[in-house]
Amino acid sequence: MSDLTPLGRAYQVCRTLETDVRAHLSKLYALALSEDVRHVTEFGVRGGLMTVTCLAGLEASGSGTMHSYDILPCAGPVAGIRKMVESSPRLLWTFHQANSTQIPPIDETDLLVIDSTHTAECVYAELRLHAPRVHRYIALHDTVSCAERDHGQPGSPLGLLWGLHRYLHEVPDWRLDYESQSDNGLRVYERR
Repeated sequence: MSDLTPLGRAYQVCRTLETDVRAHLSKLYALALSEDVRHVTEFGVRGGLMTVTCLAGLEASGSGTMHSYDILPCAGPVAGIRKMVESSPRLLWTFHQANSTQIPPIDETDLLVIDSTHTAECVYAELRLHAPRVHRYIALHDTVSCAERDHGQPGSPLGLLWGLHRYLHEVPDWRLDYESQSDNGLRVYERR
């Protein structure tokens, strides 16, 4: 592990942590590493594990750009990630403290990772606004734990699959490429 970059080492550490995304990190790394992906956009940073993973994949592929959005400042993770990215001159990473449903459409991107508010309303709004700018993949976390209801929100509103299916019914440009039931669930959709 000593010959790894700071991001590479951080990714290896992330894979050992007992978290609700651990089972999905290798898939996200592989997507960011693929030749089809040079630009990643992320909604929902929290502890930064998926952020580090995608950045490590981009770095291992040679270069890339990533934009991460979260309503909260995520001060600790952002400071640590920013320092690691500074040591990798072919990476550009920008953190935006913003609501993903209230921003202008994102820059064109190859991979959109969604792990923000897991309600039908939020996911549908994010997809309607931003999915037209996504060239290759959309990955959604918590597709099992928040599938039907988001019990973490007041009133337990309809879960993210309701918003996802509504969008896919209206815009059938996407096909399911990968699905995992582990660690609250992950789905990856690929543009047809």
